[in-house]
Amino acid sequence: MKDDKPKHHKPNKHPQTEIAQARDTISQYLLNPKGEIEGLLLCDGMFVTFPPHLSRELASLVKPQDEVVAVGRIEGPELMKGYAIINPETAMALRDTKPYPHDRSDASEPLKPLSVEGKIKHLKRDSRGRCNGAILDNGIILEFPPHAGETFVDWAKGDQAVHAVGFGTSNHHGGSVAVAMVGDSPDTLAPIRPDRPEPEKPKHRGAPEEEEMQGE
Repeated sequence: MKDDKPKHHKPNKHPQTEIAQARDTISQYLLNPKGEIEGLLLCDGMFVTFPPHLSRELASLVKPQDEVVAVGRIEGPELMKGYAIINPETAMALRDTKPYPHDRSDASEPLKPLSVEGKIKHLKRDSRGRCNGAILDNGIILEFPPHAGETFVDWAKGDQAVHAVGFGTSNHHGGSVAVAMVGDSPDTLAPIRPDRPEPEKPKHRGAPEEEEMQGE
């Protein structure tokens, strides 16, 4: 029998941080360019991140269109760092555990060149609120550095088509690309420029009197 309670993200007070519980249907897996599942996108737009070394275990626990309960820390308006993922139908759960040395190499796949296009459906942000990814209307995930994020925000507002090329993975769980070039058409593709380094802060020097005393 299904729980008729409304879906919510209710925080529970914790001595050191704020723990929340989200219950909703899974829209899709969140893949990184190596093909590892590193979280879930819920139907209400909540991004739940989870360690990629547990990719296979997460895929065996839940799949898109399953109802899920995620427990974790809220890091943004639509961002949760998951500590535990629960399948209420099977009463099975998976919690965050430290990886063994071989776990990451076993779960990842070789990168391959990919060219994708579509309209932006969701924008992904990091814990600092910077846009560092997007999900197209075909489910393909784009990853890019935060300094390039504002371009994608503008495209999302304008409902424009996005064309991107880079290296990534496409498998039965979905697709993800580390974007190297992007444009609003194949003819306007341009490389994503590196971020400008922050200017070095001037080194603190002591007062002249202190320097004279040190020199004596």
